Amino acid sequence: MEQKQQDNTAKKDLSGDKVEKIEEKFSALTLEECSTMIDTNFVQLKSAITNQDWFLVFNSLQAIRLVTVKISEEDPERPFSLITKIGILPHLIEVIGPNYVQHSNIQSEALWILINVLSNDPEAVNGVVSQNGIRMLLDLLSLSKSPEVIDNCLGVLYNISGEEELSYRDGILDSDAVGILINLYENNKTNHKILTELALLISNLVRGKPYPQEKIMLQLLPLLAQLIDAMDNQTLESTLFTFRYISTASEKACELIIKLNVASKIAKFTLHENKNVKDLAFQTVGDLLSSSDEVVNTFLNAGLLEGISISLKSNNMPNSLRIEILWIVSNIVVSPSDVIAKVLNSDIISIIVNTCLKEETTIRKEALEVIWRLVNSCSVEQFQELMKYQLVEQIGNQLEDSQTNIVLLAVNCLDEMLGKSQALAEQKQTQNTVMIELERLDIISKLEILQSHSSDQVYKSTLKILETYFAVDKE
Repeated sequence: MEQKQQDNTAKKDLSGDKVEKIEEKFSALTLEECSTMIDTNFVQLKSAITNQDWFLVFNSLQAIRLVTVKISEEDPERPFSLITKIGILPHLIEVIGPNYVQHSNIQSEALWILINVLSNDPEAVNGVVSQNGIRMLLDLLSLSKSPEVIDNCLGVLYNISGEEELSYRDGILDSDAVGILINLYENNKTNHKILTELALLISNLVRGKPYPQEKIMLQLLPLLAQLIDAMDNQTLESTLFTFRYISTASEKACELIIKLNVASKIAKFTLHENKNVKDLAFQTVGDLLSSSDEVVNTFLNAGLLEGISISLKSNNMPNSLRIEILWIVSNIVVSPSDVIAKVLNSDIISIIVNTCLKEETTIRKEALEVIWRLVNSCSVEQFQELMKYQLVEQIGNQLEDSQTNIVLLAVNCLDEMLGKSQALAEQKQTQNTVMIELERLDIISKLEILQSHSSDQVYKSTLKILETYFAVDKE
């Protein structure tokens, strides 16, 4: 799971001049001086808390945070071990409690330190959790009106939920986190930074196996359906990832995603200008696509075919995504004839035949899968339309490939095409046009050569074609 660490950006409630002076002061310290200053400010912090000297509490916390940032530039792990070693965690937990809500600057500093400590120290995470930290953090989300406190509080919960120990994740979810997060969204709809942090936290809360309880994931979906309308890319990426994970964990979740009209939004994101958003949108489509014909139609009506077409034409698309998209197409073409008609009315098959079948092995394999499934599923009338793409020649070219899986797929495609062409010939009382093309292009000789192929499957599949359609006797 993922974790985050805050940088040393100045807090919003400090003036620019003061921030520069503070950062300049700490940047000049040696590591030994930094270590001493942590100890000194911790002693000062304990005294200030006892005496309710809020100004001194804030200054001590800020000094500890900035010193740890300075040390981390030299040794990323050292400052966090120093902080936990001096026993500061109970005091940080104390100041994020309800008695300090009116002191948002203090709570923000404490939370910022916690974010950094928890990103590097699993023992510190356990320390926070064992001191009822999860409950206090969730209560703070409900009580605080400070955007900065809420933002940092979400960051701490994100780091806790990012641990491999799933009991932390479940501890958050079992503490009515979903209801609190929903209320948080309702009260902060216009705060894009909080929405981003919220989306990141939820993405961590659904990770890991065993999955969270299904009822919890279903409760999160309406919130995610609203977060997906966010304008910033980071929120979109986190939300799409969460949809992906939930959809693979629950069939009921897939059904609810459709009811919430999320599928159409996801399809539109396949046209998004941001590469990461586009990639995640396609991956989410792939996860949802096999759930029902209704889902397929929803995606197509929302412009999925356009997104597929544009992406397959792109020269900058990684092969992994290209394979994902072809896999999506191969699942679409096993749909009823009205869906297949939409595919044939686009330029997708032309791109697959004229471009994808000429690329590297992994791409060609997926392209052949698309054609094989399409021929198998389409009507004889649709097959007649399909023949305008010179399929016989392009498939025949694959028979000479060195990869057995490519050759076998090509042979199987030709077998399906011959069968469909024979049905069409009988219906219209004409000749089998695929047989004619195989003879005209001398692809029969390639099939005969494959009779000596090392693969038994290739041999048997080839022999079946020759015996069935070309009156070749088995030797």
